[in-house]
Amino acid sequence: MPIPDQYLPNNATDTLQLANMAASFGNAGIDLILVSPSTADKPVTLQAMTAHYDIAPSFRVALFGARKSAPPYLRGVEKLRFAWRAARSARTLNADALYTRNLPMVLAGLFLSRLPVFYETYRPWPKQSLLKRLLFRGLERVPRFAGLILHSAFAAESYIALGYTEERILVARNAVDFRHFVDAPSRDIARARVGLSAGERVLATYAGTVSLAKGLGLILDAAAQLPHLDFALVGSTGVGAVEQRAAALPNMRIVPRVGQAETAMWLAASDILIVPPSSHALEVGGNTVLPIKVFSYLASGRAIVAGATPDFGEILTDGVNAKLVTPDNAPALIEALRELAGDQQLRARFSEAARETMHANDWNARALHIQDFMAARLESYAPNTRAKTMSTALKW
Repeated sequence: MPIPDQYLPNNATDTLQLANMAASFGNAGIDLILVSPSTADKPVTLQAMTAHYDIAPSFRVALFGARKSAPPYLRGVEKLRFAWRAARSARTLNADALYTRNLPMVLAGLFLSRLPVFYETYRPWPKQSLLKRLLFRGLERVPRFAGLILHSAFAAESYIALGYTEERILVARNAVDFRHFVDAPSRDIARARVGLSAGERVLATYAGTVSLAKGLGLILDAAAQLPHLDFALVGSTGVGAVEQRAAALPNMRIVPRVGQAETAMWLAASDILIVPPSSHALEVGGNTVLPIKVFSYLASGRAIVAGATPDFGEILTDGVNAKLVTPDNAPALIEALRELAGDQQLRARFSEAARETMHANDWNARALHIQDFMAARLESYAPNTRAKTMSTALKW
């Protein structure tokens, strides 16, 4: 039973991941009920969700309504209220397990239901917060806290260090929807479809949240030093600090946020794809470990530049399927881009290796992997329980 902490649908990356997994669990044969908030001013329907995220309607939706959404200063209270109501709903929904990406939902599920609770996260919480370290130390002693689904081995290490057994942890890295990458057009055809001329100039692209907090200052610095390359930042939602700086760079293009299919087209139109080599994500309070964009980058079969950090090292190998550079080092990024721009054969070699890395690594395969893990954990927790019905708590 997944339960979100955001009104759906929206354009946040975490809800994109959640929606794809909800559909994939349904495709895997799990009777999944997605428990979602819904208000008169922000109504939620299965039809709107599946259309927005371009997913199959293979799951059910249970809604908790209110007259209107809470103002920003009361969002914390709203999330706690929703977690309480969602956990209590598990009794009437006849769920076998509760699956969530939200800590209030974990606690509500353990206190207000009798269901085993599964928690998915990309965060190495014990490394990032003393309070969370103490919380997870306590949760480790609760048998109904049945399993942790983590997006990287880097994150998993922080929980194993607290005493969690490997049987209780599954590393399930993110995936892609291969519909957007099979039969991808050539670079020149893709460029025509996104409104670019074919040309011979190398295009280096970033696709994701456009914000200086994501390390895009490094890309802006590189664009200023490499006027013979073209750059694109795909995912803008307005005019902020990045857009203002980019306006002074004639080789920088800002592209508004687009859907999955058009994002894949921009990746196909590119020669180099950039994950800003920033160490912020692994620092205390960092927000992303192994960002979902890197899996789309790999599936697109383009040369990748990223930071040489422990999480990226799990799927990217310097000189094999990517160019990894020292984090927070603009000169290193500039040199890597210069090298790749000048060596078409190197880009082609990285492209082939990238596609091989992501071979058959789609959302449905990930859901089956998690299903097997859950079934084993439920068998261990209660031999007569089967993961047939899953009421899922999103991120509230």
